Amino acid sequence: MNPSLHWPDLDDRTIDPDFTLHHLRAQDVARVSSCLKAWYPDIGTGAAQGFLDPHFYAENAALAGSGKGKILALLVLTAGRPAAFYAYEQDPDALSLYCRLVVIAPEFRRGGLGGHYLRLAEYLGRRMGLGFLYGLVSMKQRANMEGAEKSGWRLVGIMPGADREQVAPGVVKRVYEAIYAKQLAPAEDFMIPEPEVLSQQGRALAEVLFPELLAPVPERRR
Repeated sequence: MNPSLHWPDLDDRTIDPDFTLHHLRAQDVARVSSCLKAWYPDIGTGAAQGFLDPHFYAENAALAGSGKGKILALLVLTAGRPAAFYAYEQDPDALSLYCRLVVIAPEFRRGGLGGHYLRLAEYLGRRMGLGFLYGLVSMKQRANMEGAEKSGWRLVGIMPGADREQVAPGVVKRVYEAIYAKQLAPAEDFMIPEPEVLSQQGRALAEVLFPELLAPVPERRR
């Protein structure tokens, strides 16, 4: 197992004339927890609830000054006021990056911060020498999916119920999420499967999402 890759220093980095990144410190965790509960009241259910727990950050996050830890947690500030929370998780063995969580304050949800989150993932991936980025997008609203697609990310599948959400007061359901990905590694780093080894379902999926896998051999091997 490879050790965690060192995260770039993003503290005080400007991502927009009005927004600046703040690399999370241990003393910021309580503030972040309050923001997340206010912006995303259902966060206490499902995979994201760890971001409310100080021990989660102590065990997993690369807090400011350390640079080490599999999760990078950032606050987005505007005039010193929290506007969004970004979290990314690295897999140093696979050289990949998981866009773990983005939560935006309601008053800033039309300010382009979702797009900045994805562009920052690409910056991190290229800066750290990673070959693959991916994330799960809620299918409750079309805008979430369209935002990823407009940013050049590719829909590669649907996750049927890997996470749980509160869909109504006191009602928790398993939810469907769209899987989006971005390939950063050059084409020669990819092994292309032969079409004849694909199962019937695999071929049907490839026809819709990855037609290049079924192209004639000269085209597939360019």
